[in-house]
Amino acid sequence: MSGLIALSRSLLRPSPIRCRSILCSSSVLSGAILALIPAVKLRLKMLHMQVSDDAPLLGATQLRIEPDGIAIGRRLMKAKYLWASFQGVDMVKNAVVLPIDNGIGLIIPAAAFASDAERYEFAAALAKHLEDRKSSFMDKL
Repeated sequence: MSGLIALSRSLLRPSPIRCRSILCSSSVLSGAILALIPAVKLRLKMLHMQVSDDAPLLGATQLRIEPDGIAIGRRLMKAKYLWASFQGVDMVKNAVVLPIDNGIGLIIPAAAFASDAERYEFAAALAKHLEDRKSSFMDKL
């Protein structure tokens, strides 16, 4: 009986090899996470770097506010972003930015608005609309 207890105690006691492999694994994981931080920061920064009033590749764009989202139309493509895809509203370099994911978003340049007041009013209305949608979604849960 005492031999069985001694055996079970030895199995429960962490061995130096197991401890080293756990420490090694956690340090490798920590290192990998730390290595990704600059990439994530760059990706977030890139969305804000894309803000431009005269981007040559975009061309003329139509934007329509619809009950279920925002519709974008260009000469060669059409897209629709549903309200649930937006994370909020930002103002960057006088543009209205609607982030969708890290480094990805819808950018509405300042040139799309007749005045600064119209741009701020639009951003405030979108922020309120997104907050109302989020509140009604949470109420349904």
